[in-house]
Amino acid sequence: MTAQAFKALLLLGVLVFQPITCAISPTEASEPKDTDLKVLNATLVMERSEGPSDRTEGSRYFSEWDEWWWRFRITLLLRNDYESQLDLTVKLEILTEYSPTEESVKIPPGTSQEVTLSSGFGTRGIPPVPPGKPFRVSAQATLKLGIELRTFEWVLFEENTAQSKIQTDPPTIINSVSCPQPQKGVKTVGPGKECTYRAIQAAVNAAQPGDTILVCGGSYNENVRINKTLKLTGLGSPHIDAQGSGDVIRVDANSCTIEGFRLYFSGDDAGGIHVLADNITVRNCTTKYNYAGIYLANQSHSMIERVVSQDWYGIYALGSGDGTIKDSSITAHRVAACFRGCEDFTLLSDSVKNGPVGFDLESCHRFVMAQNSITGERESHGIWAKLSNDLEVTGNQIGGRDYGVYLTNVSRALIQDNTIAENSEDGVRLLYVAGCVIRNNHLEENGEYGYGVNAGCCTDLEISGNYVLQTHEAAIHVGSSRNCTISSNEVVYSLQVELSESVSVLNNVVWSCARGIYMSECVNCRVEGNEIRDCTKFVALETGAIAAIVLVALVFVIAGKNPREACNSRA
Repeated sequence: MTAQAFKALLLLGVLVFQPITCAISPTEASEPKDTDLKVLNATLVMERSEGPSDRTEGSRYFSEWDEWWWRFRITLLLRNDYESQLDLTVKLEILTEYSPTEESVKIPPGTSQEVTLSSGFGTRGIPPVPPGKPFRVSAQATLKLGIELRTFEWVLFEENTAQSKIQTDPPTIINSVSCPQPQKGVKTVGPGKECTYRAIQAAVNAAQPGDTILVCGGSYNENVRINKTLKLTGLGSPHIDAQGSGDVIRVDANSCTIEGFRLYFSGDDAGGIHVLADNITVRNCTTKYNYAGIYLANQSHSMIERVVSQDWYGIYALGSGDGTIKDSSITAHRVAACFRGCEDFTLLSDSVKNGPVGFDLESCHRFVMAQNSITGERESHGIWAKLSNDLEVTGNQIGGRDYGVYLTNVSRALIQDNTIAENSEDGVRLLYVAGCVIRNNHLEENGEYGYGVNAGCCTDLEISGNYVLQTHEAAIHVGSSRNCTISSNEVVYSLQVELSESVSVLNNVVWSCARGIYMSECVNCRVEGNEIRDCTKFVALETGAIAAIVLVALVFVIAGKNPREACNSRA
C-alpha cells in the first residue's frame, strides 16, 4: 500500500441522514416504539500517522516499530423521542483482529445527544498481502437497545499495487426488523427474541426441502452452505460477512432462490454466492469485496437479476449454460463478467464500469449481449471474445475503453445497433473472424491511432449501414481478408482495403478526407455506386490494384454539405 495514497486521504466520509427510525421488536405499549430513536447524523473520520516520530496527543502505538497508525473516530447524533430515558450501547468495531470499542449512553427523553468513539490499530510497513490482492479495513458503529438496532458500516478498499486505487463506501445502514410470526415451512433468523434462530446456517440445517428461510436485518459473520432446495430471503438487507475465508453462500442443491442480501468478503477463489447446482435464482443482492460476486461452476439454468457487484470479478462462470444476467450493476476490479467454456447465456440491460474487461468470453457459444452500458478505463476492452461462435452484440452503449468490441478467432457474430464511441483504440476490432455482420452501428471518435472498424485476416464479412466518424485514421479498414462487403455506410475519413481478395465497396458515402477510398494490393475487388464528398483524392489505387479493381458509377462531389454538420445531424 503506497504512502502517497494515504497522505491524500484524511477524511473518509461525512454523511448527514434524514431522520430514520430503528425497528424495535418489543410490542408492549410501555416499551419504545419504532419512532422513538432517530439517528440524525453519522460521521466517520480516519486519520493516518507515519511512525512514532509524528506521534500526536491522544494517539497510542503498539510499539515503536509500528510505522503506520490508523485512527478511526465516529460521531453519531441521536435523538430520543421516547417518554423515558433510553439506555443504549454504542460500539465501534474495526474489522480486524482488534477488540471493539463500546460505550454506554443515556439519552434523556426529548433530547438529542452526540456520541463519539475512537479506535485504531497499527501496522508495520505495507499490509501483509501480496501485490494485486485486496486489502480492506471496515469500520462499524452499532446501536443496541436490548437488541441490535442499527449498524453503520464504512469500508476502505485498497488494491495493493504500484498504482493504488482507494475506494470508500458511504455508511450503509443495516436495518434490524422484527421477524414475522412463525408458520409452517418458514424458518426465521435474526437478533430479536421472536426469531427462532440466531445463525443462518442453523436454520438451513433445520429446514426441510422446499422451506423458506427469512433472515431479518442485521450482521451475520458466517459461511452459509445450502444443501437442500430452499428459498433464502433477506428482510431489511441483512449483511453476511465471510471474513475473508471461503464462500459467503455456497449452493449445492438445485432449484434454490436467494434474494435480498448483502454479501461481503469471501476468501480467495471463492464467491459471494458460489453456485454448483441447477435452476438457481439470485435477485436483489449486493456483493462487495469478494473474489467473485456470483461464481457459477458447471451448472445450468441460472437467473441473476438486479445484482449490485463491487468485486474482483463481478460474475465468474466456468462450464455453465442457459443463464440470464440482467438489470445488474457491476463495478469490477478485474473483469465485470468472465465466462470460460460456457454456452447459451443472455446478458441484458446490465451496467458495467471499470475493470480491464467488461464482458470476457473464451470458448463460449451462443451468447446474446444486448442493451448493456459498458464504460470504464483506458487500456481495457468493452467486450472481448476469443475462440467463440454465434455471438450477438446488439443495442449496447460502449465507451471510454481501449477497444469497444474485440473479437479474435470467432465464427458467426452479429454486431448491430450499438453506439461505440470515444474508445482509445478501435471501436470494433476483428482478427481471424469468419461470418461476422457489422450493421447499423454508430461509431464515433474511436482512437487517435485506431479505426472505427478494423478487420484483419477475416472472411465473409458484411459491414453495412453504419455511421462512422474518425478524425485521424480510416473510418473502416479491412486488411488481409477475403469475401467481404462494405456497403451503404456513411463515414468521415476514408475507407481502406489492403492486401485483400474479393472485397466489394458499394454505395457508401465518404466525407472529408485526404483519400476517399484507398485500395492497396487487392485482387478481384469491386468499387461501385459510392458518393465521395470533400476529399482531396476520390479513389487511390496503389501497387498492383488497378487491373484487379472494377470502378462503376462513382459519384464525386467536390462541394457539399459541411462534414461536421453531417456528423451533427446524425448524432
